[in-house]
Amino acid sequence: MRNLIFISSLLIAGLFSSVILGQKASSAPTPGPPQVELPKGNGAWALRVVRTGGFTGDSFMDITIISTGHVIFDSGQGQRESTLSPDVLKMLGPAVLSAKFPQIPNPGNDSGGCYDCYTTVMTVRRREPKGKERTYSATWVPTTVGSVPEDFVSISRLALGLSN
Repeated sequence: MRNLIFISSLLIAGLFSSVILGQKASSAPTPGPPQVELPKGNGAWALRVVRTGGFTGDSFMDITIISTGHVIFDSGQGQRESTLSPDVLKMLGPAVLSAKFPQIPNPGNDSGGCYDCYTTVMTVRRREPKGKERTYSATWVPTTVGSVPEDFVSISRLALGLSN
């Protein structure tokens, strides 16, 4: 009987340790904001929006737009490239260049209790007056979107709308 209790205790301890170790392994740190290359020239900008997640977890959209008009769409089933029309570029360019982004990065690690929501991550790089290159990024889910500057949200909606 004593051996049975001892063996049962070992099995239970092994089960709990594997569950705990499994949780630690699956809670890897959130990757940083997506990278995007900034083209040359005054007033140049580039943005990248990545949206993942959702209830089924199989939603994915990655769009990169550069001030030259070059666009790369990736929906997880291969990339396609395109060029923005001059009218769309005239609308999007000023929005990116005049946007008010905070100097302090948005950590975006809080899911806001919405584990089945879409996560949106956005990076904007732009060459500001006097040639200063700046990078801004934000991460949000629908329940935390109110904590993100509106310019991030509106520009991401414009960009994601181009993928249709």
